[in-house]
Amino acid sequence: MHITIRKSSPVYFGAYYVPRRARSMRPGVLFAAAVMAFAAVSFPSGGQTDAALAGEKTIDLSNAQFVPNSVTIDKGDKLIFVNKDPMCHDVEVQGLGKSGAVCGMQLNDTWSQTFETAGTFKFRCQAHSSNFDSGMVGSVTVVDPNAPPPPQKTPGFETIALLGALVLAGAVFAVASRRRRT
Repeated sequence: MHITIRKSSPVYFGAYYVPRRARSMRPGVLFAAAVMAFAAVSFPSGGQTDAALAGEKTIDLSNAQFVPNSVTIDKGDKLIFVNKDPMCHDVEVQGLGKSGAVCGMQLNDTWSQTFETAGTFKFRCQAHSSNFDSGMVGSVTVVDPNAPPPPQKTPGFETIALLGALVLAGAVFAVASRRRRT
């Protein structure tokens, strides 16, 4: 699109007079279109969560470690701990429960914990760690599949101001480039 205004009519952009040689809108329109395309690509519309996980997950106690040592499950799911190690172990989930006595799980023994609350919970083997942060430790993140998704972020004032500044800069650039040519 190319807009040309007759030489005899003065043109004002807001309170500013636009000289005759800068009256072509093509560079500004192209720049504005490029800015809008960049903005559409740069601001994603928000993501969806992964599909619901199975109702049970298994964690092996092997070689004095939890395998895997970090899992994500849905609220209400069961985490099953299986001792695959010839040495004895136990499981303590911080604030929720214990498998029994320290070193109470022998080879192939199992213990499970159902998680009814969303959040992140640490677990450990009491026999092979002194706290929930070092030694034979792990964590489980429990998500609520029925929780509403987080609100999508809409462009705020900062984004609109940035786009406006870019469009204005494009217009100034177009005017300046026209002045250099003549």
